[in-house]
Amino acid sequence: MKFIRKFMVVFGLLNSMADYTTFGVLLYFGSTADQFRTGWFIENVFSAALIVLAIRTSKSLRKSKPGKYLFLAIITAICIVFIIPYTIVGREFGFTPISISILMIITIIVAIYITSVDTVKRSFYKKVTT
Repeated sequence: MKFIRKFMVVFGLLNSMADYTTFGVLLYFGSTADQFRTGWFIENVFSAALIVLAIRTSKSLRKSKPGKYLFLAIITAICIVFIIPYTIVGREFGFTPISISILMIITIIVAIYITSVDTVKRSFYKKVTT
């Protein structure tokens, strides 16, 4: 239980930092409620799909290749999450297209988040398992 608690605290804080950064960006750019909802949805599903790759092993992302079906599932999920706001399904959920610049910033936030998790993860496992 100690391991799980420490894991949740460390990686939960990293996730919260990514979330708050996304909130800040969406607010800074004056997003409407629908744009905010869309950006929040994209960032959450995008980061959740990629975090599976980062936390599934204690090894570095570069040293641990996922199985082809896991990789395909993640790529499919990411593609779908970026397409949904431009569809009827997206409109049903109250999503609206957001600018390319916001999408690029969200992508950068997620890249920094995943890189941070991968970096912290190696240190975390060294400290917790020794």
